[in-house]
Amino acid sequence: MKRLAQFLRSVIPADPWQLAFLVGVVLLHIFPRLSWRPVQVDTSLLHDPLTLLQTDEHARMEWSQAITIAVWPMALASLVGYLTCFWSSPRPVRRLLWGAVLPALLTLCFLLFKFSQVTAYPPSVFPSVPGLALEYAWLRSNFWRLPAGFYMSIVGLVLIALFATRLYLHLSVLPLSLPNDSLHRQDDSGSWPKVKTLIFVLVGPIFLLSVLFGLLFVLIYAFLPQSRSPEFGVASRIVAEILQAVILLIVALWFLGESGRKDARNSIQLPEPRCAFFAALLPIGICGSVGAAKYLIDRADWAAHYFGKT
Repeated sequence: MKRLAQFLRSVIPADPWQLAFLVGVVLLHIFPRLSWRPVQVDTSLLHDPLTLLQTDEHARMEWSQAITIAVWPMALASLVGYLTCFWSSPRPVRRLLWGAVLPALLTLCFLLFKFSQVTAYPPSVFPSVPGLALEYAWLRSNFWRLPAGFYMSIVGLVLIALFATRLYLHLSVLPLSLPNDSLHRQDDSGSWPKVKTLIFVLVGPIFLLSVLFGLLFVLIYAFLPQSRSPEFGVASRIVAEILQAVILLIVALWFLGESGRKDARNSIQLPEPRCAFFAALLPIGICGSVGAAKYLIDRADWAAHYFGKT
């Protein structure tokens, strides 16, 4: 346990606020993987019954399109956050405010507006309450009923804004630094910029590329009716994963350089059977645990609200 604690401390930034900033950036980066499932909202402010997102196909499609649009500015905000983490600039506060905080804030406001639209019928031609006042009342009544993705994104945005404030007040510094960082610097530090660039590419542009692949298959699905079979869906996901893996391999080999590629070829060898078994078991266990967690949450929600009804 002591060695584990020492290891964990060695990979945590020296300044705790730097860790908070990094957590905020990660929350924006995992935006597409957060839970955006609609929940039951308060209908007391509506003149008409609620259009349930779970049963209204048009509203559900409109909400999915809004999430797809919101992925791009959130991805941009997280990339700016990662860039600021590891590469210092003359004006990091301005970079964070304009490149991370503002896009994320506008995206959340857009999603909040769309969520209020798709969860209610349009207002009457002669509304008794002004539109802005009705929106404010709706938000005050339903703020704690929003999808979980809203709260996680807000937490990430607040953490980044707090760290930007500390930067402005000269209470924190950038780039991120680990404890005893100077002890780990070696003579071959010339390779470190390549490593940082590779890490940035792997967590940023590669993710955007996978989103582009997904958008391409969505367009094919929309304009080619014959592609709407379950077999095409499975095949498209497999092809997208293969293309993403090939591009990932090409990018990594390019950053390694000639000497790195030669060392990589020399290090290729067949693993021991025991190591191969655990290597195959690890991704299966990870995927299974994530799927089991989602199933248990859905099962508990069904047991609490829909048992005996559906």
